[in-house]
Amino acid sequence: MLMEGLKYPIKEDKGLINILIGGLLLLLSFLLIPAFIVVGYLIKVGAETSRGNDRLIEFGEWINLLVTGFVGWIITIIYSIIPFLIWSAVAFILIGILGIGGAGDSALVAGVGLLGFVLLWLFGLLVGILIYYTLPAALINYGRESSFKAAFRLSQLKEIWMTREYFTAALIPIVLMVIQYIVITILGFTIIGLILVPFVYFYFHLVIIRIFGIAFRNVVGRPGI
Repeated sequence: MLMEGLKYPIKEDKGLINILIGGLLLLLSFLLIPAFIVVGYLIKVGAETSRGNDRLIEFGEWINLLVTGFVGWIITIIYSIIPFLIWSAVAFILIGILGIGGAGDSALVAGVGLLGFVLLWLFGLLVGILIYYTLPAALINYGRESSFKAAFRLSQLKEIWMTREYFTAALIPIVLMVIQYIVITILGFTIIGLILVPFVYFYFHLVIIRIFGIAFRNVVGRPGI
């Protein structure tokens, strides 16, 4: 999956043009519409990959990409807001409990405060991992079926999330994001490098969605999927 993903953005003659378009759109992402188009494009790549299409998907049908990206953004918010609300509730309860327990001794208050911070950070990390793990399959399923409801078909998605292929696909991008961070940090030392950052960012995210799409393709057709 990794090598297929890495080669995908540049596998055809128009690969560099695609990266150029994607990077330029990210440069203009503060206008929101270009950002939605990029999201729509990535969803389309994931969906087409899951159908077995190995050809590089080119930018086109801009309105469709815009709409797809906007809906994908809404799906992302919904998948994020429930875990965030749970985290907020836990934070509220934990702060209340630790506040009562730590009243009095200043050293105890400091220790309790540090403990509370660590616990909240760990729980927040778990929430972030949950969103990261579940969201790609939901977006790909939405793109495959062009149906908002498909992103929330939990009985089907659960079977995908629990496969070894999908778990592996979720681990690979963690390494890629570390590499991306190193590359972007190095580029950040020069003005020319800073200009290249959006293009690097687009390349890596195209690789990542391709990897998730391959995992999705490999498990589609199994019982319950």
